[in-house]
Amino acid sequence: MTVRDLYGRIASSRFVRANLFKSKEQVEGLARVLDNLGTSAIVGATIIFFSRHKNICELLLFLFFAGGFGLVYCGFCLRKLLSSF
Repeated sequence: MTVRDLYGRIASSRFVRANLFKSKEQVEGLARVLDNLGTSAIVGATIIFFSRHKNICELLLFLFFAGGFGLVYCGFCLRKLLSSF
């Protein structure tokens, strides 16, 4: 299955057909919000990492970084989905 097929399946899903988002501006706004949240998580984890806090667990830092990059990737996928319409 190619990425284009996957986007086609998402676009034809019942959530999109139910007009979950009424306009392209709403999808673009959601992508921007996801980008901002992801960037904030990455910056926060970077600040904590370089502050050399002894009480911060490595797993927590990993979760911040993974969550941040995941949110940014979700925003990217939404933009790709938006361009396919």
